[in-house]
Amino acid sequence: MPTWLIIVIVVLILLAAGGILARSQQLKRSRPAFERNLAQVERDLVAAAAADRGWDRERLEAAARRIGAEQLGSEPRS
Repeated sequence: MPTWLIIVIVVLILLAAGGILARSQQLKRSRPAFERNLAQVERDLVAAAAADRGWDRERLEAAARRIGAEQLGSEPRS
């Protein structure tokens, strides 16, 4: 095997190992912030689910009537 090929392979292995180490350190440093953000998102989702009272039938019917009037030229009877 040519010497230049061995050098290229060793350099690529060292670069890959360095990249893996750098990425793991970055993830280790950013993990607490990620956990805090995830907890906040979960709290917001729970609050949104608690505040959701389903579809507002009156608003849906009003929107359907308005769209029907625009497309058909008159408001539907029922």
